[in-house]
Amino acid sequence: MMSDVSGQPVDEASSPGEGESPAAERTLGSALLLGALIGLWIGSILAASIPIRLYLPNGGLGYDAHAYWLAVRAENPYGAEPGQPDAYLYSPFFLQIISPIARLSWPAFLTIWMGIEIACLLWLTRPLPLKWRIPVLLLCMPEILFGNIYGLLGVMIVLGFRRPGLWAFAFLTKITIGLVAVVWFAARGEWRSLAWVVGCTAVLAGISALAQPDLWVQWVEFLFNSSDSGSQISRVIRLSLALGIVYWGARRDQRWVVPIGVLLAVPHFEFKNKDFAVLTAVPRLVGRPRSRGQEASHEGAQETAQETAQEPAQETTEGGA
Repeated sequence: MMSDVSGQPVDEASSPGEGESPAAERTLGSALLLGALIGLWIGSILAASIPIRLYLPNGGLGYDAHAYWLAVRAENPYGAEPGQPDAYLYSPFFLQIISPIARLSWPAFLTIWMGIEIACLLWLTRPLPLKWRIPVLLLCMPEILFGNIYGLLGVMIVLGFRRPGLWAFAFLTKITIGLVAVVWFAARGEWRSLAWVVGCTAVLAGISALAQPDLWVQWVEFLFNSSDSGSQISRVIRLSLALGIVYWGARRDQRWVVPIGVLLAVPHFEFKNKDFAVLTAVPRLVGRPRSRGQEASHEGAQETAQETAQEPAQETTEGGA
């Protein structure tokens, strides 16, 4: 208790401004959230307009997808250097799994490929409220128009925690991002999951190599001959940062850091916005719901706690009787 000038007691809990603080904080938080939402909408519209204005008029529609489609038909799919039009960079395994649709005409293949990417991105962003989901999808417009594989990689990340063998897709496409899974599972001591990653990669690569050994020889030679020192320095720096972030997240069970690690670990990072589409995996990894087994365990623990709390009360009642 405090006294005012007249000597009357004043309650400290009712001092001016103290009760207004939580309301002021809520108002500030709402204002910041609204500002972030407005900024996201503005940024997403600009990001979506850039590829439409700059790339589509110059034949940019399906820029990456066309490299996949053409590589299936090429005698030597690794003839173009990275950065050149229609440069194909992934393993022969990827060509083999897309071959059924890549044998179609170019318009048919592009339609199917864009549909696959859109379906992946819609599924990844489903946890978001619509007012956030729409601008996030607009940010993915470059990925949809170029036709890369970041939507597929996002799905791989989300499902790969329960099905670690899916990370083989990373090693057989954008090799360096597969190391993200290695660090995650090793840092957590999940050696069985790590074995699945390595085992599935080895089995799929082996089957693919047996089917087309010449293509695998071409790919290995391509990997060793197509990297300059400048890009290697940048790649090592980004990869080191990525693996450090993933290790930190793995030790704290923060799955949302994995898409960030994948973004930093991509072999050829470009500021064409398409790479950032892999971050759409984050909504599926933040505040993820419990699995059925976890829910059953949680409910069982609650029931046990309730029964334990009731027993002393019953004993007290019986003793009083």
